[in-house]
Amino acid sequence: MDEADWSRRLRCSNRWGKSRTMRFRVLLSVLMLLAAAATAFSQEVIPIDVRVETIGRGTNGTAVAVTVWIAPEDRALVGGSLLVRTTISSFGEVGEDLSDVVPVDEVGNATVLRDWPPGKYFLSVMVSSTGRPAVGFSDGDVTIPKADFAASRTTEIRSPVEATPPSDTTLHFLPLPALNSLEAFHMEVVVPDGTTLVEFYQGSKLISRRKRAPWSIRVSTREIVQRGRFRAVALDNFGRYLGEDVIIINAPAGESGIEILVAPESAASEGRLPVTVALTDQREILQVSLFLDDELVARWEMCPSVTEILLADLENAAVLSAEVVDSKGNRSFEVGNAKGGFWGSVEVDLVELQVQVFDSHNVPVPGLDPGDFSVFENGREVEIDGGGTVADQPLSLLLAVDTSGSMTGRFPEVRRAVEEFAEDLLEPGDQAALVRFSSDIEILVPWSDDPGDIGRVLGEVDPGGSTSLHDAIIHSLMELHDLRGRKALVVLTDGADTNSFATFADANWFSQSMRVPLFLITLSSGDATRTARSMDIPGVQRRHRMDSLARDSGGRAFFRVTINQLPGVYEKIAGILRSQYVLWYRPQATDTKSEFRSIKVTVDEPGIKVRTISGYYSGR
Repeated sequence: MDEADWSRRLRCSNRWGKSRTMRFRVLLSVLMLLAAAATAFSQEVIPIDVRVETIGRGTNGTAVAVTVWIAPEDRALVGGSLLVRTTISSFGEVGEDLSDVVPVDEVGNATVLRDWPPGKYFLSVMVSSTGRPAVGFSDGDVTIPKADFAASRTTEIRSPVEATPPSDTTLHFLPLPALNSLEAFHMEVVVPDGTTLVEFYQGSKLISRRKRAPWSIRVSTREIVQRGRFRAVALDNFGRYLGEDVIIINAPAGESGIEILVAPESAASEGRLPVTVALTDQREILQVSLFLDDELVARWEMCPSVTEILLADLENAAVLSAEVVDSKGNRSFEVGNAKGGFWGSVEVDLVELQVQVFDSHNVPVPGLDPGDFSVFENGREVEIDGGGTVADQPLSLLLAVDTSGSMTGRFPEVRRAVEEFAEDLLEPGDQAALVRFSSDIEILVPWSDDPGDIGRVLGEVDPGGSTSLHDAIIHSLMELHDLRGRKALVVLTDGADTNSFATFADANWFSQSMRVPLFLITLSSGDATRTARSMDIPGVQRRHRMDSLARDSGGRAFFRVTINQLPGVYEKIAGILRSQYVLWYRPQATDTKSEFRSIKVTVDEPGIKVRTISGYYSGR
């Protein structure tokens, strides 16, 4: 029996004659669990043992003791206490999620007491040090028996908090429309009854006040190609606070995607203050939990989520935190400080960089940590807040394919090469989308985790029309605009732009603002006249501009590629993306609304080359 099998075995114990014990050894890293947190790469991982023990009848079921044991060599990492979080689930549904700060005794045990209904569950236990950045995680199956004897311990046993029913009157943003052009778009909110005024903020600046429906604002696409935070606040006829929500465009991977919004003290009613947990992106969620220090305050199954907390409790609290579990089982955390009745929040724009590293033979270099990199903005070194790799940051790949009339004769080979590229590159958790462009732009495959969709849909395409290359680049970048983590745009065309509304300058500005690596493949035309045109001065200038566009984005351009060379070019791009890193940091503040900031990333090893964006436009 291997160690993994042994670690999940259930054992029976004769202690008190009626107890069952489950022990499973932690060999599992929690970095995946904490990938959404900006501090993921500063955590030390602690191996833990977990024992679940029946101690008697509980109020609602069976009282159990969950004991976490820390080995002697790791106790210095945790100090005298641990935050222990236990989660039980059955058939994929979360049944209870509770946290406690408990002391660690002289032999390394930290114990929490729970009251669980008898049955079979999947138990997850996460611990974190209250004094140092150290975490541990373990999970496994557990069976809770029915107990017919009195509990042997008198310490208070925590019971679960039921999910708060959803409210139709909560102020919330409607889903954003598709952003696929240079045109402005509307952001709209649904408001609670009694609303007579909605204030809209971009960052901390009031940008609009609406006194009647539609409760919306018009936003320029150019204003949201970098990270943009928009907040709406609803007020009644007397100026009283009714609710708020926030949405963030282009949130980097280093952000949790959660905001905790505490209403102003003037909104207090009967000594209670509204607190909103807002999800700043548009992912689907299973559960939202709000904690005041280590006490679970409320739990919801939707966002934004609103509850009321006693003002006195807020004034005496040290920490207000929220956790979101999304439909894929990913967890995100947000923690804020609340002391002396003051709730402080700081708006921080994180810059996210997609980075590739090569050795002296142009072979991608894997296995680097954020501490191996140095990032310079406008020549000054900045502190790296976190990062990710292929292992913990899924890839969002957008494939844009030229379907103009000149592609007709070789489109079957193109379709096969694109399909094989997607199927070879994408791993579980990755996603891809397909855009075709000719005289117009069309999304053929929305975001999908099945690479087979790409080939099936391309097989139904009949090429025709002219080439709108610049429009296709902008449209594709907008499809990537609100996705987090590793991203890439791969464009295949066989000629210069002949039909776009947008100019090259527009495409270049969007590329440098969006910070998405662009890989451009230009097929050899196979036509002597068109080949001669590509070699004249205007043709060379176009190639130079497109090469700069790709390289400045952190990508690469491939020119005059034959149909037989196409699979090899796609394989080169796949190799680069398989070794891609993501870094994020906080830029220096500036009063300039929009300035270009140069970027340089280095690794202190001889012969190492690092490729990323040449710079970006700050501000909004």
